[in-house]
Amino acid sequence: MASETFSSIMLDVVENNRRVAHALVGAYREGGTKLIDRSLSGRFGARGRMISALMIEGTAAVAEGADGAVTRVFGEISRAVAQLGEWAADVDNPYATRYVQLLGAINVPMARAARALSGELASRVGQWCSGSRRKQAVTIVRRPAKPRRPRRRA
Repeated sequence: MASETFSSIMLDVVENNRRVAHALVGAYREGGTKLIDRSLSGRFGARGRMISALMIEGTAAVAEGADGAVTRVFGEISRAVAQLGEWAADVDNPYATRYVQLLGAINVPMARAARALSGELASRVGQWCSGSRRKQAVTIVRRPAKPRRPRRRA
């Protein structure tokens, strides 16, 4: 097994968080579309359909903007983490090099725990947003109340 560095573990954490963010944006897009479609399309005739289409377009535009922002932000974070790893490798001072190595060694176990948690979160959110673990919808049927019995007089 190859030796893991702090920066390689943090890159995994960043990737897991990116997956979570993309899954949540996808859930927003899908859920918003369904909610708008169910609440407005069947009501108010042609105007309801027109308003519904406009709102769905707006929801899709917001989701696309958020998706692009997530991609850009996580790309910048990944580049910064990679640059820190390169910077730590290029330090010329032996004391500073040893200090950076010591910090990495101390933080690697915590980073591994963060990677495990972020990986679990990413897989659970991915399952939840994709609908692979959806439960069957339950229809609640109200039963009519039983008729009251007349009071008996003593």
